[in-house]
Amino acid sequence: MLFSSPIFLFYFLPAVIVLHFLLPMRFKNVMLLIASLIFYAWGEPILVFLMISSIIFNFFYGNFLNKYKSTHKYTLPVGILINLLPLMLFKYGDFFVVNLNTLISSVGMTYAFPETGFLLPVGISFYTFQTISYLVEIVRGTIRSSNNFINFALYVTFFPQLVAGPIVRYAQISKELVSRELTLTSFYAGLERFIGGLFKKVVIANTLSVIADTIFGLNTDILYPSLSWVGILAYTFQIYYDFSGYSDMAIGLGKMLGFDFPENFNFPYISRSIKEFWSRWHITLSSWFRDYVYIPLGGSRKGITRQLVNIGIVFLLTGLWHGASWNFVIWGGYYGVFLMIEKLLSKNDLSNRLPYLSWFVTMFIVIIGWVLFRADTIAHATQFLNSMFFIGESQKIYTVREIVNKYELTIFAIAIFFSVSPIQIIKGIYEQSPRFQTILNFSQKIKPLVIIALFLLAVMRVAGSTHNPFIYYRF
Repeated sequence: MLFSSPIFLFYFLPAVIVLHFLLPMRFKNVMLLIASLIFYAWGEPILVFLMISSIIFNFFYGNFLNKYKSTHKYTLPVGILINLLPLMLFKYGDFFVVNLNTLISSVGMTYAFPETGFLLPVGISFYTFQTISYLVEIVRGTIRSSNNFINFALYVTFFPQLVAGPIVRYAQISKELVSRELTLTSFYAGLERFIGGLFKKVVIANTLSVIADTIFGLNTDILYPSLSWVGILAYTFQIYYDFSGYSDMAIGLGKMLGFDFPENFNFPYISRSIKEFWSRWHITLSSWFRDYVYIPLGGSRKGITRQLVNIGIVFLLTGLWHGASWNFVIWGGYYGVFLMIEKLLSKNDLSNRLPYLSWFVTMFIVIIGWVLFRADTIAHATQFLNSMFFIGESQKIYTVREIVNKYELTIFAIAIFFSVSPIQIIKGIYEQSPRFQTILNFSQKIKPLVIIALFLLAVMRVAGSTHNPFIYYRF
């Protein structure tokens, strides 16, 4: 079930909200758990049992670790491995088999292992990382295991962030699982956040996806550089508004139900270094890899060489987390290399001395990286990059005007404008101006009308569109 689908917006969500407000606290979590299982089973009726198995295992193993965590050094690694096995099998099984068969074929052997053919369970990467963090924090002593199965099951399955994050840690919502305050103020704040995210997704991201999908679907032999750049810029903003829109909806839904989820995006396209970009993009994933991979590997504590190796390992794994494809592995390694370079040049940091140049270089690196992320294969990525930089021959068959209409161009301009935190920039410049304060007060008064308008526009797009996927659903 998609957040932007009519059945969610007009049936599922209103029913959950009404029941959540009417039921006493002792029944709220039971209702939310049932609703979350229905939400997941709507699209994964069989694979929901895989998630339920994960819940049962981690609940009892968490209690075991809480009691016996110091008895044997392998208790935590065993728990982590058991959590990773389904992810490795369902997400990476065929990737491993295909590459193994390629290796076997390259040495002249004719035998080929059969592929598993398993479907990728939606959200498995997200809930697996949540359960792993739960076990690790128990062993570290930062949390105690849950003794309430319903509360723990709700932590894993909670529908707002179940299938595409943000990755929530148990400590962040453990108190709210037991008791939470529901106010009209927080509910309205959550509703605003949800509607904003819905607009970002269905109006901006979905519109830009038409441009990006059309251009990336063309034969690269007929891609003139200007068209190639329009295609990758459309995808650059599509993926930002798609994923940040989902995160906004998840955070808004959580707030409407009394939960505070961590932020997942913070205007990443204003970054002046790759390190800053990853502190602003998919924040909960970056912090997960930092706390559970980079620091345990030694972080920066064992010298610069070991630190560079650790950075490389983390970003190769980050790439692989995004998908079972060499495109994603290379994409992760690509960022790892630039982060290593930044680490080595940190004493000559230009981001403060030449901020605009640093921003331009950072965005150039990010945009090129999105080609690796979006292209279907490595060969496709290479051909697309060639078309962007006049390498090889290309025929100017299509012009930008033939691909991008006026409405799409308007949405493109809106996407660019609001990706760089314009309100904060303007506020910082004119905050002391009396006229600005008058405008700010007026904007607060009409804000409810703007929210209603955004919602109506989003609903019109939902009703009239059949193209409505979330990019990160496949991770």
